[in-house]
Amino acid sequence: MKRFQSAVQRMRAQASDDAGISIVEVVAAIMIFALLSIGLAQGLVTSVRLAGDQKHRITALSLAASDIDLVRGKTAFAIDSDDYDTEIDGTVYTITRSVEWVDANGNDVSCGTGSGTKLRVLRVNVDVTWAGQVRPISPVNFDTVVAPDGSLHDEDLAVLLISVNGADGTGVAGLDVALTATTSLPTGTIVPTPTKTNSHGCSYAIGVPPASYNVSVSKANYISSDQVATTVVKSITLAAGATASTNFVFDRAGSFPVTLVAPNGANPSPVKFATTAPITVSGGRGQQTVSRASVLALFPWLDGYSLIYGAYTPQSIDGAADPALNALDGCQSPNPSTWGAVVIDGTALNAGVTPSAVALPAQTAAMTALGVGYTQVKFANGYQTNRTVTAVTTAAPNSDVGDPGCGATLTYTFTGINEGDVLALPFGTWKLSSVTSSVDRLNEAKPLSNAAGYPMPGAKIVTLDPRLKS
Repeated sequence: MKRFQSAVQRMRAQASDDAGISIVEVVAAIMIFALLSIGLAQGLVTSVRLAGDQKHRITALSLAASDIDLVRGKTAFAIDSDDYDTEIDGTVYTITRSVEWVDANGNDVSCGTGSGTKLRVLRVNVDVTWAGQVRPISPVNFDTVVAPDGSLHDEDLAVLLISVNGADGTGVAGLDVALTATTSLPTGTIVPTPTKTNSHGCSYAIGVPPASYNVSVSKANYISSDQVATTVVKSITLAAGATASTNFVFDRAGSFPVTLVAPNGANPSPVKFATTAPITVSGGRGQQTVSRASVLALFPWLDGYSLIYGAYTPQSIDGAADPALNALDGCQSPNPSTWGAVVIDGTALNAGVTPSAVALPAQTAAMTALGVGYTQVKFANGYQTNRTVTAVTTAAPNSDVGDPGCGATLTYTFTGINEGDVLALPFGTWKLSSVTSSVDRLNEAKPLSNAAGYPMPGAKIVTLDPRLKS
């Protein structure tokens, strides 16, 4: 009996121990269930997305095949790179087509490739992607090649490749290209018309009779890197059976509004300008002179230009010239930065400052301040209206003034000048005259823009100084 009671007690104790589950065990069980549920849900979502992606891929394959069929219906030179979207059943698909010519060795060939390259076929690649595409699964991709109608190369004719790049180095599309023979051709010879530049800035002329040609690229409101507006021309000679290439740098012109500013800020009005008064534009890619205008149309280099009124020519360094004779080399006076610091009659002048470069965001620059010198003229009695005045550069006659000089003789002509008129001239030393019947009718030329007011060498010689007082 006692043995039976003991067994019952042990069973009751065990039953008491299993009567409940702790909170820790409950939380652990929930976490395990949640992880299993998340994994299961993720698997279901991935399966659904993969199934949907497979459906989109089938549509993309159809779109790629359609684009390939489209290009196969065109001539090789009418096919261009493209990028466009289409929406099907609420999903946006992006079709990207890229094209490159291929040479006989299977290499991709750019239209700017050097002479001698033989074009064979046009390689066409079509990629199709879609919104919500599962990554990193690759897009649908099709490739094909398109052969031109007939042979690209004829042993008796030439092939010409033309490339046009803009300021940012990319191709410029939609430009007119012309080919004009500069040597005589047999009667009845047909010179093919090059295609307009495509999205890569490429144009082609196939089957060109061997001769010398002018190749021109043109478009209104465009300009070359050499500041040639609207139409730019290059010469090239084509040999029978050869492939030649030529490159242009041509882009939409940028607008640089210009205002003239005297060093001391005293800007008289009105002001008369010479019939030919150039502006020197300089930057990291060299410099050119352009005609003066209230708004300059310039090639849109992204790093901009420094502008100098007048024809500035830097001093050349040939190792033989005496540095003291720099006035005889180039024409440095128009550039303010060539004027060093000096003390004149007790007045200290700071060195001239290099004009700041003006960049061209969005092809429209802010107003550019252009430093200039002013001089007022007076004439002999009876010769005070409608005069022609000539200003000629001279080497600085007064070395104490510190004019760096202008060895190249520059002549500016002003017409219709009356007594008291103000003339705008580049910085430097100028001799002015107004001659009638071998007699100079100019009595005086007085500088108005100098900061120091130092003595002038003569009544008809003026030094227009860009420096300011210390």
